[in-house]
Amino acid sequence: MFGPNTHLSTTSKIEYSHRDTEFTTLHRSLTNTFINKFNLSDYDVLFIPGSGTIGIESVFWSLKKRINVIGYDGIFTKRWEKLSELYSPYNRSNYNNKPVSLYCQLETSVNHRFEKEGCIVDAISSFPYYDIPKDTKIFVTCSNKQLGALPGLSIVCVRKDYWSELEKDDVFSY
Repeated sequence: MFGPNTHLSTTSKIEYSHRDTEFTTLHRSLTNTFINKFNLSDYDVLFIPGSGTIGIESVFWSLKKRINVIGYDGIFTKRWEKLSELYSPYNRSNYNNKPVSLYCQLETSVNHRFEKEGCIVDAISSFPYYDIPKDTKIFVTCSNKQLGALPGLSIVCVRKDYWSELEKDDVFSY
């Protein structure tokens, strides 16, 4: 297993599956704790198996709008620009084509912080160290940055009034 640390060792033993009541109880508890701890009552919290990049990709794939990448020029901004080019043909033309902006709040490759209200935020390296800007539509973080955990749990927070901008079709949406 690939981990963020060369010294990581784990003795985890999984006693139940995602279909069991124990998982449902744990998931509900984790979601409520996350919402309460970080004051996210305006957001629905989704835990997606995968890295932070998978979380960002799920937003690109699920959004009805084109994404315009803004912010400081760095590794992650360039990565999201390439992803935007890749997914732009899949953004359905029969929807509102006014793009929404996405940026990397903390572009670690150039050590710069960027913020703008009303956007989608890559908060993978910044949350919870920096506040999420007002009117953020969606933000993405991941467990391994905050917990030093194994990569594998992306956290996507969708503002409750923004769901209409996401595909509901199983083919186009995570």
